[in-house]
Amino acid sequence: MSLDFESQLKDQLITLNESSIIAETDLSGKITYVNDKFCEISKYTREELIGNTHRIINSGFHPKKYFIDMWQTISSDKVWRGEIRNKAKDGSFYWVNTTIVPFRDLEGKIYKYVAVRHEITKEKHLEEDLRRQVEIAERALNSSNLKNRFISELSHELRGALTSIRGFVDLLSMGQLDHKKNEFLARIKKTSDYALGLMDDVLDASKLEASKVVLDE
Repeated sequence: MSLDFESQLKDQLITLNESSIIAETDLSGKITYVNDKFCEISKYTREELIGNTHRIINSGFHPKKYFIDMWQTISSDKVWRGEIRNKAKDGSFYWVNTTIVPFRDLEGKIYKYVAVRHEITKEKHLEEDLRRQVEIAERALNSSNLKNRFISELSHELRGALTSIRGFVDLLSMGQLDHKKNEFLARIKKTSDYALGLMDDVLDASKLEASKVVLDE
């Protein structure tokens, strides 16, 4: 029974080592062990990493408080989970989903921390692209709303002015005018009616774009 358990545990450790980025540190944060995947993603050799701290891969992206909170969590014997952007030796950046577990000795004292990481660089890039698309859409929506308000207010003012002109034309038409002046008034009336029609079309188009029009069959 014991051999089966040990065999299963060994298999699980092999699987974890092959699928995850693993590092161990002492209580001061110095790296005491890294697996091949850690070297592969960081592009540092095992000799360059062991004895160093994780500052060697610090990208400067996160504020100091982020790591202070992390250390306060694991030093109080709690598991810490978070996403970290690291910097490889060649200057490239990569993201990892990180779980750090404190380990205790037989006396119950913490003696090391084991960090298990999984790369999420592609997921973070997709997330960033989505965020940018949302920002672009929001700016376009705000711009569209501003444009619609401007068109509505401008159309209202122009419509008021044209309505006044149309009213004065009607009053003048009631008087005794010669043929030439009546012809001029007819042209003004026709032009003002055309302009009022254009204003109505502009307002309708603006309402359609702003989804403020309900269509009936």
